[in-house]
Amino acid sequence: MMDLLPTLTETVLLLFFFAAALIDLRTSRLSIWFLISGLVAGLLLLFLSERFTVKGFLFALIPGTALFLIALLTKQAVGYGDCLLLLITGIFLGPERTILQFFISLLLAGGFSILLLVLQKKGRREDLPFAPFLLAGYVGVLIIS
Repeated sequence: MMDLLPTLTETVLLLFFFAAALIDLRTSRLSIWFLISGLVAGLLLLFLSERFTVKGFLFALIPGTALFLIALLTKQAVGYGDCLLLLITGIFLGPERTILQFFISLLLAGGFSILLLVLQKKGRREDLPFAPFLLAGYVGVLIIS
């Protein structure tokens, strides 16, 4: 069972990100109940794994917590749903892979935003759903690691 746990964890997170990306694209909002379900799944899989430590768990919360503080300071330029999504990712992946995922996502979102600006499809002040970029960042992390 423990040999299958990393694969199960990666698959559950991939499906979760895929659903989050679809919801974010359609509604530009991530339901708190959807996010809580991801949090519960992540915690269950983490507690079942052999890698669980309290210290590791606390470090896993750092990327999402940092993004939440940025959202507070910027009057929610980053949505709270995205912060919770990154918090959940930290629980599933740990802080190092989550930070890598976040930077890949930022690069992709930045590049896509520049493309939309150049093509005059979006203005500077328009929002862009971030969950699809988190999905792409996660796929990038799976490919790299």
